[in-house]
Amino acid sequence: MSVESGWSPTVDAAHAAYGTAPRIKIIRQLRVDGGAMTRSEISDATDIGPGQVAQALNKLKSLGVVTDSLVLPQSPARERRFTLDTNRADELLQALGTFVTVVSTDDVPTERQGVQSNS
Repeated sequence: MSVESGWSPTVDAAHAAYGTAPRIKIIRQLRVDGGAMTRSEISDATDIGPGQVAQALNKLKSLGVVTDSLVLPQSPARERRFTLDTNRADELLQALGTFVTVVSTDDVPTERQGVQSNS
């Protein structure tokens, strides 16, 4: 069985969502908080810089993991609150877990198949 055989657009999206520490921390914080948070609240709660939070939220939003809404639609500041889409976050996490789970030792590539041993 090829390692590539289980790769899919959903696994690709899961890798993008859960592929960096800031994104994982933001997903966790939004899940723990259970409500909508602003960028500055997320930054304060996770100790991630505002620039990294903005970048991570943009990626997570593009993947459908978070949604956003204006705090006060008529406000000139245009501050946004971000909410976790738990169904999408769970779907991607499950897809990633399924992909990386080895069903049997027959599924693990050997050195002869091109995987180098670290020993």
